[in-house]
Amino acid sequence: MALPDPPREVVAVGTTSTVVWSGDVRSDEWLCMQVDNLDVTQTFTGTVERRLATSQGWSTSTIGDFGSIQPAGTTDPTTGVPLDSVTADLDIRATGYLRLVGQMSGAGGDVAVVVRKGARK
Repeated sequence: MALPDPPREVVAVGTTSTVVWSGDVRSDEWLCMQVDNLDVTQTFTGTVERRLATSQGWSTSTIGDFGSIQPAGTTDPTTGVPLDSVTADLDIRATGYLRLVGQMSGAGGDVAVVVRKGARK
């Protein structure tokens, strides 16, 4: 039996650091996140942040997948591959809390986020 599609959340992103998604992943083993840039003129720059405990500050992850998501409708001119959407599988086995923060290159715009995660066995 196939799993149902996870909910798609549209998030308004400003020109300064905006929390796009945040979650408690202490009981999860795996997580996959997809971000679509819905704005046709601006680039979304995102950073994955994590922390082990609520008593700790957020630290920047080395995952750079969401570092530059091009405006909606942008494709690679040679291959035709879409550049306005990024999906990443994140290793969260040792992570307590995870979030994606980002900003838009212009006056602000929207992104759509979908997250699928699974419990520890």
